[in-house]
Amino acid sequence: MKENFQNLILHKKSLLEKLGVDLQDVPAYALFLSKLWAKNQELNLVSRKMTPEELVLHLIDSLLPIEYFPDFSNLADLGTGGGIPAFPLQIHFKEAKLFLYEKSNKKKEYLSWLRADFPRCQPYSEIPLNPPVDLITARAFKPLVTILDMTKAYYSNGGRYLLYKGTKTRVDEEILEAKRKYKNLNPKVIKLDTHDLGIERHIVLI
Repeated sequence: MKENFQNLILHKKSLLEKLGVDLQDVPAYALFLSKLWAKNQELNLVSRKMTPEELVLHLIDSLLPIEYFPDFSNLADLGTGGGIPAFPLQIHFKEAKLFLYEKSNKKKEYLSWLRADFPRCQPYSEIPLNPPVDLITARAFKPLVTILDMTKAYYSNGGRYLLYKGTKTRVDEEILEAKRKYKNLNPKVIKLDTHDLGIERHIVLI
């Protein structure tokens, strides 16, 4: 299955190059996807109806904003689930250490199993108010205000966030809601170039 995913990823070679992805990392991305695929039927990490081609699109989706990531050494991924964007980001940002926060014990066991191949990714169950990192990310997780509530001490200490979000309408709604509680919140919203993927994506930078 790894070879199959490798071929599928390479079908998107030109897009990956535009995003700044090192094609030498394709085998590592394929390894991750093959392991995710192998465990998905058992654990429902992503939709069981998802095809390999659709899973590759999730991988690419997680790599869309890599040019906007600030320098960091330690990154927290909140609600890691099946490992996207955490593992693709760790493959790209090779020296970084990732703190994966996932409350499901079964998914946490799966994330621990992946550590044999990706030792710089460490899973945890509970999200602390002040994660010991210099950047927080999350994809398909919680609304902005909830993320800030869950990491309140980190935010109060000037913590940085890069959050994956969908439509501009939804982003605006989340920011408006968050500003009612966090009066000094001043996020930067960037619309991502999704090329030919047919989706709308934004990131929220704090």
